[in-house]
Amino acid sequence: MRQIANYIIDDEPIARGGMGRIFRARDTKGNIVAIKEILPEFATDWSIIDRIEKEVKFLVRIDHPSIVKLYSAFRDEHTQCYYIVMELVEGLNIEQYVTRHGPIPEQQAVEMMMKILDALQCVHDSHIVHRDIKPSNIMVRPDGSICLLDFGIAKDLDNNNGNTIPGSILGTNGYMSPEQAAGYSINYRSDIYAVGCVFFYMLTGHHAFNTLSNEFETKDSIINDEFPKLSKYKKGISDVLQKVLDKATAKNMMQRYQSCYEFMSALSNGTNVSNISSRNMPVKISVGREMCDIIVNDSARKISRHHADIELKEFTGGKYYVFTDCSSNGTIVNRKSVCKTSVNIPAGGPAPEIYLAGVIEGHLDWNKVVEELDKRARAIQDAEDTPTEDDNTVSETTTISKPNEENAKYVEKDATGWLIAAYIFAILGGFLGIILGTVVATGKVEMVSGEKIYKYKSDHRRLGWGAAVLSIISMVVWKFVILV
Repeated sequence: MRQIANYIIDDEPIARGGMGRIFRARDTKGNIVAIKEILPEFATDWSIIDRIEKEVKFLVRIDHPSIVKLYSAFRDEHTQCYYIVMELVEGLNIEQYVTRHGPIPEQQAVEMMMKILDALQCVHDSHIVHRDIKPSNIMVRPDGSICLLDFGIAKDLDNNNGNTIPGSILGTNGYMSPEQAAGYSINYRSDIYAVGCVFFYMLTGHHAFNTLSNEFETKDSIINDEFPKLSKYKKGISDVLQKVLDKATAKNMMQRYQSCYEFMSALSNGTNVSNISSRNMPVKISVGREMCDIIVNDSARKISRHHADIELKEFTGGKYYVFTDCSSNGTIVNRKSVCKTSVNIPAGGPAPEIYLAGVIEGHLDWNKVVEELDKRARAIQDAEDTPTEDDNTVSETTTISKPNEENAKYVEKDATGWLIAAYIFAILGGFLGIILGTVVATGKVEMVSGEKIYKYKSDHRRLGWGAAVLSIISMVVWKFVILV
């Protein structure tokens, strides 16, 4: 045993992760706790620690019987490690539980899922996205109660560049949502998809999507392959649960339950599985520093994590926008201060001048706002127009790569696997490095309109050219330097 601050920590960890370990510990009063130790190589990265401290600050305020309780966080100067003190949860995680007991009976699985969704709704109400829902992060205590663990703290948190939600490509392969796998910004509905995957595992004992030979293939399967039916692994599960699961795991997030409450309602009454009408669904986006649809950062950190909401309102013959400030420091809209209230903005007129928190860096690109809202409105309409099983038709759910043949924008593919192979051959001086690099750099696909566009992401195309050039240089070096 060893002592860190006011805690006596066991020598052997009870769990390990990519950035640290979890130990059983005892405080000076004899209370048993769990302590997550962030390794020194990460604990000295202030961008990571700053992010962790903000997460802890939010999570310590959450008090829910089905959510692990966080107590404090601190740095130890002697070990140079960072520590997070939390409740020690006894029992089995769902993966261990299913491995030991087999698939969970329907009624028990529904009761457990209701507790999970209730806990997750509490998290979402605090404007936090879990980002890594999976069976091993949900505990079943000895008394049968549920506890949700690991809120993305101390994961790969270096993507805080203001362009996408930090941690948007986090998540365990097989449990990340299609938009998460595609590298898009994520929100609460991404968690709902992951919970649906957990529900599938609880009922069948099988993962909906297994990890394939490489990350690219796994993500491609999540994005494009049909979500498996429960009957593939277990017969006799009710049609109602299949319909609930179909909606929770729709490829198009607008076709999913829009909150955990909706998911719970469908489970409780067994009939609430129809699509939400596009006439009743709000077309709304969020703006802020983190975990919003549009990310805006400022160096002074005056912009709130969830700073404002903007909703598109339509009426016969026109439309307008409602800007609602949710922040502490307010917003300047057309030279007027708005704080915790709403202001209407007409459509079709001059773009409003909006500065979040009243700072220059907080200038909001209104064209981007309109584009995002229009995209959201089209997605809702697509969800309304998509036929369901109740129409006695085969439902082809919208995918990330092709949400609508006429209007969708093609999503450039990830070429990580090809690039790794290209660079290996490039270093070895092989001609195949030139071929693979060129294929990634120049590969195109033909759209429905006949237009040909690049298949892979722009940064991957540049890396493809790099592999081709490196292959040529490597071949010259091998021929005239090494083999001479």
